[in-house]
Amino acid sequence: MTEGENQQPLPPQNYRPSTEDLRQARTARNLTMFASIAGPVSLIIGGVVLSGAGLVCGFIAWHKIKFLATRETEVAKAAAQLKRPCIASLVMCGIAFVINAIFFYFNFTALLGMMESGEFAELVAGAGSSAAGTSTWG
Repeated sequence: MTEGENQQPLPPQNYRPSTEDLRQARTARNLTMFASIAGPVSLIIGGVVLSGAGLVCGFIAWHKIKFLATRETEVAKAAAQLKRPCIASLVMCGIAFVINAIFFYFNFTALLGMMESGEFAELVAGAGSSAAGTSTWG
């Protein structure tokens, strides 16, 4: 073997990430973190909007990670490490969105009926105070 065949190939000249790549990686990391928090929290408080926002942030992060993974810089390694948490947060937000949407669909008509009949006001007033007729409307 000659001396040239034994040498490792040199990394490309643009191996150092640009500030734009670093900014995109930071944004993708933050969006992934928000999505991974938004999914479980939306299950606790029952928020379709919160789980939807988590889905949107997760998809934006996924597209940024896919773009960064194709780059030939050091950021590609970080993007490869962010793929699994991003997929997990997308799955969590998707499941939370479906569960919250089903719950909202089945309970919306009952909630509207309670509001129209006044049962909802009694339910809320019963939780806060036991005295009947002390509200402004009653």
